[in-house]
Amino acid sequence: MSGPTVHVATDATELTDGHRTIGGAAIRAAVDSIIEQLAAEGVGPADHLSFHCEPNLSSALLWLALLQAGYSACVSAADSRVRALEPPPFCRLRVRAQWDGPRVRVEECGGWNGARVQGEPRMIFHTSGSTGSARLAAHAVARLWRNAANCVERLGLRAGDRLVIPVPIYHMYGLGAAFLPGALVGASMEIQAASSVLRFTER
Repeated sequence: MSGPTVHVATDATELTDGHRTIGGAAIRAAVDSIIEQLAAEGVGPADHLSFHCEPNLSSALLWLALLQAGYSACVSAADSRVRALEPPPFCRLRVRAQWDGPRVRVEECGGWNGARVQGEPRMIFHTSGSTGSARLAAHAVARLWRNAANCVERLGLRAGDRLVIPVPIYHMYGLGAAFLPGALVGASMEIQAASSVLRFTER
């Protein structure tokens, strides 16, 4: 099962992290390239992936590729400000984006217990741990896209809109309420790392 096509409505549509910018049809081409790289590395839909996600453009493009191609992944922060969690034992491979084309780095996870994806693809997030130890919460990929469509309707997003995302896209809020809705309509988006009130209001 795969997600909907990522819409790029006009040549003016852009994705940026404040350091690198990609626009128009190049967004679509980059997502397709990452999907092809994953297939060439032998990554299949039955593989649980560990996705080390950073607040940058490379990880944003990898997000779109994983969701559109219907992969399952356990997401953790690869942000230097956040302690990266070890992959759970059901993850066979670790994936991480690099800005070189862009490219995706694929590595074997140590301690894989042989588990395979059963049923529809899903994304698994670490909770904040505010009520104790951090736990894992699974979200079906199809429901992530439906949630994004609901956000588009509720927020009235359209192609040509410009969004600033000051919260991490490795959390459900930044991903589900901002990044994916923006991708569905072809909005231009800025992903902010180490954001602050001053930087947000400046943008």
